[in-house]
Amino acid sequence: MRTQSESSFAERRSGAERRRLGRIDAAAVGLMLEQMADGVLVVDREGIIRFANPAAATLFDRTANVLAGQSFGFPVMAGESTEIELLQPDGQTVAVELRAVDYEWAGQPATLISLRDITDRKCLEAERLARARAEAASQAKSDFLTLMSHELRTPLNAVIGYSELLMDGEAEPVTEKQRAQLARILASGKHLRDLVGQMLDLAEAGEGRLELAHASAPALRPANRALEAAMPEARAQGVQLAERCSGEDGTVFVGDEDRVQQILAILIDNAIKFTPSGGTVRVECDAVETPAPGARLTGPGPWTRWRVKDSGIGIPAEKLGSVFEPFMQVDSGHTREQDGSGLGRTIGRSLARIMKGDITVESEPQRGSVFSLWLPAA
Repeated sequence: MRTQSESSFAERRSGAERRRLGRIDAAAVGLMLEQMADGVLVVDREGIIRFANPAAATLFDRTANVLAGQSFGFPVMAGESTEIELLQPDGQTVAVELRAVDYEWAGQPATLISLRDITDRKCLEAERLARARAEAASQAKSDFLTLMSHELRTPLNAVIGYSELLMDGEAEPVTEKQRAQLARILASGKHLRDLVGQMLDLAEAGEGRLELAHASAPALRPANRALEAAMPEARAQGVQLAERCSGEDGTVFVGDEDRVQQILAILIDNAIKFTPSGGTVRVECDAVETPAPGARLTGPGPWTRWRVKDSGIGIPAEKLGSVFEPFMQVDSGHTREQDGSGLGRTIGRSLARIMKGDITVESEPQRGSVFSLWLPAA
């Protein structure tokens, strides 16, 4: 049996051992807190910061010594998890996720608070939300344009159809004065119908919802069709329009043939519009290995190039960079002689780029312009 003195000695040794292990544990815990990537604070029951690790000091943009002894300034409860913003001395805020648990510090009850920087995550969430809202707004705009275009086309087609019937004199004879008035109604109706179609094409191209064919086709065919369709307007304006596109019969491109014809028709129409009576408009086609410096093309080439050349009024150098912007007119004053929405070139370039091509322009005032359509060669 152990004597009383032996038992007393054993108890004293056990107590000393516990205190030594406690100091070791506290040191180990302190070292662990110092090395944590998340900010850690120890706050007493009065809300005063008793300890701050380096990560917490970084979040507050203050030293740990400065933080110690200050009020945390935010009421917390054990088991709580929330998001708060920390205000730094320079006025910047840091979004953090706060978690709190009961803790004992220096033998006193306290709260251990962890602070995780979630600023990047919050920014990403905000960007995603903004993107989702933008996409929803864009979709709503596109749906609205689609609906309105169809709703507008119905009465416009009726205006155009009845105007043509009246001009033909089938219902009853019309005078020359009435015929001229009907011609204005007919021209305005067609202009509005074309504008509605252009707006719809522009919206669909901008949304990436425009479906285009991707096939090989002879380059001269869509050009000659566009020239044939533009011939009546050229004659009415007194412009000499070439009947055929000049180029090699074997030149082939890859893309949507109908859309290529549409693009060339836009370029030819603009060329006629801005060429005075007696001027000339012609179209050339060839195969090119190296594109123009300003062309934004996808792929290594070679390329098929159509060039729409006119002897018209030309474009000032300061406006060359903006001729493909929506609603841009070369002659934009109140007294401009040419009508039109200014959407044609914008739509043409959008269609070309969807087909991995582009449209470029060269021009000098009073010396004419050259608009070049570039598409991948087969």
